[in-house]
Amino acid sequence: MIYNLLISHISTIHHEKAVDDTLKKEVDILVDTLMYRISNKSFSACIEGLEASTFHVRTLFVKWLYANDLNKKIGIENHPNPQNSTHLKLAKTLNFIRQKYLKINNFSQKNNTQIIDFKQYTSGNTYKETLQMLREMPGKLRLTAELFEQDVKLETAILIAQLILNEQANPSDKKFVKELNIHLLQTIERYGAYAIVCGLWQLENIVDQLEQNMDILARTIEYDEGFVESVPMNLQYVKPLFDTN
Repeated sequence: MIYNLLISHISTIHHEKAVDDTLKKEVDILVDTLMYRISNKSFSACIEGLEASTFHVRTLFVKWLYANDLNKKIGIENHPNPQNSTHLKLAKTLNFIRQKYLKINNFSQKNNTQIIDFKQYTSGNTYKETLQMLREMPGKLRLTAELFEQDVKLETAILIAQLILNEQANPSDKKFVKELNIHLLQTIERYGAYAIVCGLWQLENIVDQLEQNMDILARTIEYDEGFVESVPMNLQYVKPLFDTN
């Protein structure tokens, strides 16, 4: 499985000359597509149908890392909040989600930088092939397809957020940033829940509403999928993490 925010490096690659031509071309296509959509479309239209492209760029990125002997580790830095921006809430949400993502996947950190081992990123399957392969796995393992799907959706949304925060694109739709903020929180919530269901994360010492929502959603998924017989009794404790006004 793939559990890394590789897209954190796309903005750099987009302006970097010393990278693989194929990687840069595909990154340019994805970034340019997003920049156009951000500036001209609603959020839902902007993000629609980009999972395969995001996954393809991620795969090329990993191949480039191996080809340049950079696969041992690479850092994903914290993104500082913009000083002069109308999108401070989005920046805070992005950093909040990043911390939860690292916690869910138990990544080690050094000097505020995520340290990654890319040994697991060698599959040459396409996005659709990977989804189908995971859906054919037995028992709870088939739900790793849902986890994988949320992971790729999260990366795409993070790239959109970074392009906005870096002022590389400005939404014309007034509701765009608010809907992006909601999407980020909903996606990490579902990602965490499926990580729990798949046994890839043991949630201990719930520290905030997001983690409580993840835990309850995980139990609900287990019930809906027929893995447990009793419905969760604490559904009333699920609360939205975003403004609905």
